[in-house]
Amino acid sequence: MTKKKTNSNKPEEIRLKVANWDEEVPMMVNRDHGSSGSRKVITRGVVRSNDEDVLIGSTDLGAEILDIALNYLRKGFEFRFTDLDGEDALRLIPVVDKDMKTVSVVAQTMGSFRESLEDKIVTPFYRGKAIDPEEALKLREEVLNADKDKKRRAAAPQKGGVTPDIMVTCPNCGEAVRVGRCAHTADKDA
Repeated sequence: MTKKKTNSNKPEEIRLKVANWDEEVPMMVNRDHGSSGSRKVITRGVVRSNDEDVLIGSTDLGAEILDIALNYLRKGFEFRFTDLDGEDALRLIPVVDKDMKTVSVVAQTMGSFRESLEDKIVTPFYRGKAIDPEEALKLREEVLNADKDKKRRAAAPQKGGVTPDIMVTCPNCGEAVRVGRCAHTADKDA
């Protein structure tokens, strides 16, 4: 089952599974990954460069390379990892965040490394059942439209309510007279 746990007011997310990994991937339940409509597929888990079976000898080569990359990044260079053929595969680049003050490191895949999983077959799942890719696109569009509508409603100006004026009828002449200020403007001034 690949049903995503959601808030009751939030639409359920379509999850994507690759059907032909080199090794079988177990079904995952209630994995929380990113926002609705995420394109991250369900994986078998996480492998880190310092995991025992990944180490080259007793060395964490990944940590050593990241240390070298950070040294160059801090000096103003972009750092690229290359494959055995010398082709650029992954680049680490400094970028300025939305606040226009903070610099962060962003990773981007490149070349044939980026395309190395194109032979994998994607199967969309919704509420634990495999669905047609066209149906998945329709459901994703519904989620996106619901998010847009929600944002539009939140951005709409709130209109003030109508509050009746306090009126009194003159016992001598019978004329209706307002007492004090208008009630709806009194609330704003308070």
